[in-house]
Amino acid sequence: MLRHVCSAGLFPHVDHALEAPLPLLPSLKTYPLLHQSFFVAVSIDMDVTSPKNSTEETFDHSSVWFEDGNIIVQAESAQFRVYRGILAMNSSVLRGMFELAQPDESDMQDGCPVVHFYDSAQDVRHFLCALHFPRYYHPSETTSWNIVSAMLRLGKKYAVHHLHESAFKQISALYPIKFADWCTRPMHSIQQFIARPLAVYQLAKETGHLSLLPGCLYSMTTVHRGEDIIHGFTLPDGSHAELEPHEKLLILQNRAKFTVYLRESVLGFLFKSPPSCQSSKMCSLVKYATLQKLHADNSLDLPGRGTGLFGVEIAWESIGFCAPCYAAAFVQWKNAREDFWNNLPQMFNLPSWKEIEKSLDVPPSRSIQTGCCGRAVVRPRRLGFGAGPAT
Repeated sequence: MLRHVCSAGLFPHVDHALEAPLPLLPSLKTYPLLHQSFFVAVSIDMDVTSPKNSTEETFDHSSVWFEDGNIIVQAESAQFRVYRGILAMNSSVLRGMFELAQPDESDMQDGCPVVHFYDSAQDVRHFLCALHFPRYYHPSETTSWNIVSAMLRLGKKYAVHHLHESAFKQISALYPIKFADWCTRPMHSIQQFIARPLAVYQLAKETGHLSLLPGCLYSMTTVHRGEDIIHGFTLPDGSHAELEPHEKLLILQNRAKFTVYLRESVLGFLFKSPPSCQSSKMCSLVKYATLQKLHADNSLDLPGRGTGLFGVEIAWESIGFCAPCYAAAFVQWKNAREDFWNNLPQMFNLPSWKEIEKSLDVPPSRSIQTGCCGRAVVRPRRLGFGAGPAT
């Protein structure tokens, strides 16, 4: 029944590159539908000037193709033969589209209506696999970036709430809003790659998830090299990702400020002792040795060894300070880190954590544009299902 399922077994977590897209059919009939505050449209293949021309068009069927499927989804040059009922059951947007569209015989291919998704073929493949095979996407397992990003992007766009919510929960565990959660975040829950903070940042802006932005910006500021901030990265799907000029400037400016804060506040206890110090000579030697170790580990500058400001390690259990110095040092270190986190969003001209936390009660439906001279600007986003690329 199933010709191919993602090219490699039944439920693989793999990402195969799709072939270069073929030109879309030249003639499309579009049916607009306003649904749930989104601009939604349906495009049915209407190129019937010559029956031979339509049948000679070749498409990649290497992903999901059920021989008894009753609808064909086309994205770029890829086609997927799936089940209309499964799509309608999971997506209120698609259900509304199906109720509106009444294709005639000229809209058919192999006895099935053809529906165009103006999304990447790779995203659509993962999306359809997740809908037709429940074991395909497991948020509790390490997930490839291409899969989890497709779940968040298309889960939101087509109102498939369980995919959208699962993907957001998985990504937000990596970029949380609570400092305690940041310190224990599951680094391996999503495929690791050097450009991951930038990839999440751009996806969060696209999908309107404000709460993900501060953590991503912090990571880029403290971990990425300056040349990578300037020139961008290649993502796992082969695309190039790069920040806007004002975002690059803000990150590089904050990097210098973060380095000063790391030395003067987080590690300030290494440069002075409290009046109650009981062993000035011993404590001074310990502080000097600690500074030497941090310097050798390249932890005093950012991006340093890639751990960020919160990754600087102090061996508190065996540091060797006298009791008053230990107490003063630990309190300063703890408070400085927490104060930094509490003010992190404002450093990037974003709303406070309190405001961001309130926004989590409202499902995101708008894209986000950030600015280096003011607070985050949220602008309406028009979805381009069936009507061309989203803007």
